[in-house]
Amino acid sequence: CSKSIVDALPYIKQAKIANTQKKDEDAYALALKADSIDPSLKDNLMFLGKIHYRDEKFDESIKYFKEYIETTGENTAIAHFLLG
Repeated sequence: CSKSIVDALPYIKQAKIANTQKKDEDAYALALKADSIDPSLKDNLMFLGKIHYRDEKFDESIKYFKEYIETTGENTAIAHFLLG
């Protein structure tokens, strides 16, 4: 585990709250800030993949889902379904 996870976690929590409140720009900004601090945070990679997919930014969505699979080593049907 990276020590930077502690610094990144508050940003992803705030990003999820912003997303729930439909503050899309804030959600993106906060999640990307968390990613810049610790790009291996799997919860954030999944979140970024989902919000990019929701907003039909498929190339970016693929990037984050692929990073999620590579980072976690998850080789399950659901992980590949998300990537597909």
